[in-house]
Order: sequence, then structure tokens, then C-alpha cells
Amino acid sequence: MNVFTKYSDAFNTMSVDKLFVKILDTEEVKTFIIEYITKRLYDSGLDKNNAQLRTDTATYGVYNVNTIKHKSKTRQPFDRVTLKETSNFYESFEISIKQKAIEIYADYLKVNEDREDGLSHISENFTYSYSGANNFEKAISDLTDEDWTFLINSILLDKTKKYILDELQ
Repeated sequence: MNVFTKYSDAFNTMSVDKLFVKILDTEEVKTFIIEYITKRLYDSGLDKNNAQLRTDTATYGVYNVNTIKHKSKTRQPFDRVTLKETSNFYESFEISIKQKAIEIYADYLKVNEDREDGLSHISENFTYSYSGANNFEKAISDLTDEDWTFLINSILLDKTKKYILDELQ
């Protein structure tokens, strides 16, 4: 068997789906995704489309006056929506790598003492901007296009190259 045939056979047996899962299903990649999402939310208050999060009741900037007073007293930023005070939202992120998808989950429920069940969905404060919980979840629990590009260029290209070279050995 010549060298060309050997490598050609190796390439033909590689599965793109298997490659996708093998490269992405690592703690390094999952941590990168979660850290970029939470850093973007906290540092800038932007969704994946780089749109500023703004509560429905905002009267000044992104919050209403009462929230601004509360955030000021507790030494929290009030120039942007951070979602940091929303139960365990930041700590709840999980990522599942499927053959053709990356699924990003988080706990979008928060304590709400005004409700009978004691809970409400974070998106209830953003219905004008996102028209529904699913749209809100997709907008905040994903990377921006720039983040995806950085992930691909900084991590995934090297991992793909290493995986292919290992398969060819």
C-alpha cells in the first residue's frame, strides 16, 4: 500500500460527527464557552447579538429607579443588566455536545416572593425585547459571532489538526 492510499483510507473512515464531538466535548471548550457568556453578561450586559439588555420597567438606562437604588446600596453595577443577582444563574450553566449541535442550558428561574410558587422566569423582565422565554434564553445563553470566531481560531483549529494527525498515525 502506498502512502497516498494509506492516508486516503484514513480520511475516508473519519466521521465529521465524531470529529465534532471529540474536539468540542472537553472541559476546556465547555469552560471557555461558559466563561465567555458570563463575562459578556456581567461586564457589558449584552446578549449574543451585542444588544444591550434592558428591563421592561426601565425608566432610566437599563433599570427602573428602585432597582438602581438597590444596586447602588449593594455596590453593584447599575449601568448595565448583569443578571448576577438572579439566583444561581451564572453557576447553573451546562453544555451538552451532540453530533450536530452544542446545547447550552442554564437555570432561568429566580426567587420571586410575590408569586404563589415563589419562582419566576428571568425573561419575564424582558418580554418587550425578546417576546418569550425561548427567544430570551437563546439570546443570552450563546456566544457572539466574534466569540465563536475566537473559539474556532484559538482552540478548535489546533484540536482539529491534532485529532487528524493522531488518526493518520
